[in-house]
Amino acid sequence: GKPTSDKEGIASWASVLDERGKELEKEYYGPDGHLLICAREGFARKTSRYDAKGYPIETSYFDGSNKPILAGGDAAARWTIEWDADGHPIHFRYFGTGNELLIAKPGYAGRDLKYDARGNQTEELLLDVHLKPVIGPEHWAIHRSTYDQWDHAVKDEWFDTESAPITLPS
Repeated sequence: GKPTSDKEGIASWASVLDERGKELEKEYYGPDGHLLICAREGFARKTSRYDAKGYPIETSYFDGSNKPILAGGDAAARWTIEWDADGHPIHFRYFGTGNELLIAKPGYAGRDLKYDARGNQTEELLLDVHLKPVIGPEHWAIHRSTYDQWDHAVKDEWFDTESAPITLPS
């Protein structure tokens, strides 16, 4: 018989998994057997990489011609994450179709996180395409938190791009 497709025109899809069951690649195909952008996902092909501990370190999105495309929940062509030795994400970066840093859907091109010795997130820094502080959608560039000996947040502070304290709009 003739291949059929769903309402988006997708006739089939295929995934490649690693030995841990992590998805390395996903592709969508039309009835003709060629790559086709899945409207629901926003891409025809996605590739992902993981580190030795199984943490995601990179995902890239491609169109039906296998060219980078802005997709995914963050509307980037590629994103990367670096992890510290304790398994905390510390550097997030978003890239455009030309592999340049991109202000993605979250409102920034990068995000750096710091943690205290007990694993509490103590700082979040939002970055522009030059990896300089940028005011994000929640009206701050830097957010710092302090914790007590029981790991309860006891102080939150927000700062502008020059590290000057700010008051958030209500």
